[in-house]
Amino acid sequence: MIEKVTKTVELHLLKLSNTKAEALSELYESYLVGANIILDELKVREYTSKYQLQTATYNQVRALGLHSQQAIDVLKDVWIQRKKVERIEVFNKLAIRYNVPRSASLNVTKRGNPILSLATLKGRIHAPVYQDKGYERFQSLTDDGYSFTELQLLKKDGDWVIHVALKKVFEVDNGANVLGIDIGTNTLAAITVYDPLHRKVLKQLYLGRDIYQVKRDIGVRRSKLQSRGSEKAAVALRKLRGYEHNFTKTRCFEIAHQIVALAKEYNCTIAIENLKHLNKSKLSRKSDRKVKRMPYAMFVAALQAVAFQNGIAVVKVNPRYTSKTCSKCGERGKRTGAAFKCACGFISNSDRNASCNIALRAVKADTPKMLDQNPQGRMSVSTSLRVDENERL
Repeated sequence: MIEKVTKTVELHLLKLSNTKAEALSELYESYLVGANIILDELKVREYTSKYQLQTATYNQVRALGLHSQQAIDVLKDVWIQRKKVERIEVFNKLAIRYNVPRSASLNVTKRGNPILSLATLKGRIHAPVYQDKGYERFQSLTDDGYSFTELQLLKKDGDWVIHVALKKVFEVDNGANVLGIDIGTNTLAAITVYDPLHRKVLKQLYLGRDIYQVKRDIGVRRSKLQSRGSEKAAVALRKLRGYEHNFTKTRCFEIAHQIVALAKEYNCTIAIENLKHLNKSKLSRKSDRKVKRMPYAMFVAALQAVAFQNGIAVVKVNPRYTSKTCSKCGERGKRTGAAFKCACGFISNSDRNASCNIALRAVKADTPKMLDQNPQGRMSVSTSLRVDENERL
């Protein structure tokens, strides 16, 4: 099985001449005007396909001086956000998308200095790239077999920066065992390592309990700063936002590495819940706030990237009733807070129980022969599903 890993690297440009800086500024302004033309068209008329929208707006956008590829790229940027056009009054900033090598290329001079060629309204310009840690990481990844066909130019704190999405294909295999992960609000990852051949739990543990606690404390701090409304508080809020993002991302990757190390040790396929539409769920105000703090997308992206690079498959299963179904008998039980109870007598932590069910669903989906004696995907009551099935909370 083949999976693709994408890593984004930020490159910085050295100081540009006035002519080159003006060329980029003119392009950026035209790009924004083109985006707002397309935005206005989406607000007054409904389009069912990107091609219809392109037919209606292409000539107007091209009249701004944008090249054909740039006109198509700005259309893509707006089309991606079509479902929330009513909430967007106007585009004040966007990243300019470049196709490599059609409208941009990254080369090295005879002296070994990196230089970026970018298409503008007045032709191509050549911008020198700063050889910082970002560029060193870019070189390391390209030397390791990563390639790129697109980059984005954007303004960050008044400076021009380049985001390059590098991609590489990895071959992954299914393991003999399954590592099920229940992704939650209080505990990021409740884990069960399950052996489908012997119908036995090999290991269970919790990871990432500190993330919710830190984000909760940050939320309290954010509320206090927002209530002040001063310029000093606004600066502190920006720093706090950056700290929260960096902390969460670092912890997600640390936990992902721990999980992958465990999967390699036990020869596992990793199974997670498919919570794609989680933010659309109708929840109470308190529950919705807790769910919003859960870094599901960031964690899954980190887990897949680390797993694929190590040749480990990651599968997604239906999350429906995973925390309310008994992992021992398969019947619907009762969850009260952190506790799960079933009429069969099974009592467990609800996150542990859910991670068991996730592992079982992955087994049922990928290896039906392992469950031929129990076609409903349930474990035999006479056979222990868990090594701690008699444990009480």
